Amino acid sequence: MILRARPWFSQGHVGHDRWMRFRPWFLVPTALYLWWVASITLGSSPYGASGEGLLSQGLDFAAGHSATAWLTFGVVERLANVALFVPLGFLGALAFPRRFWVVPFLLCVSLSCGIETFQGAFLPTRVEDFHDVISNGLGALVGALAVTVVRMLVSSRPSGPTSGVASPAAPLTSAKLDRLPSNGRG
Repeated sequence: MILRARPWFSQGHVGHDRWMRFRPWFLVPTALYLWWVASITLGSSPYGASGEGLLSQGLDFAAGHSATAWLTFGVVERLANVALFVPLGFLGALAFPRRFWVVPFLLCVSLSCGIETFQGAFLPTRVEDFHDVISNGLGALVGALAVTVVRMLVSSRPSGPTSGVASPAAPLTSAKLDRLPSNGRG
């Protein structure tokens, strides 16, 4: 029997659940989404010419109706900043073990601080705003907590057969060994 040492990120108590491992393959979609966020936040204009016209038309439409008059540019911008970072928190939380759910949140807040600092220092057409950091952090928190809650719900469900017969995926415990049929060779 060959014993292999497990990497630090997959070590845990015997029978640790599948949510406790590092998943590097989630870093690829996270990196692609991060590239898209950078193209939006680090450019001279976040919308582009067609997006700006569409946003203006939508806000004019909302202002013309009493039920949606509250939907101003400031509200749309805050909601967009929250929504922009929900997938980053979500994908980051999927990449890390469950107990480290706060790491992607902190990384997203740090990223948002870096974006706002870059906008203030190098993009004269953009404005750095601390409220954007709060909105981005809230979005990352929502995404990371969504993954964490789902993981907790899934891992709290009983898994495997309940008939007492060991399945190939379930660890064989001494209680299950006692219930296995004997072959008469005591």
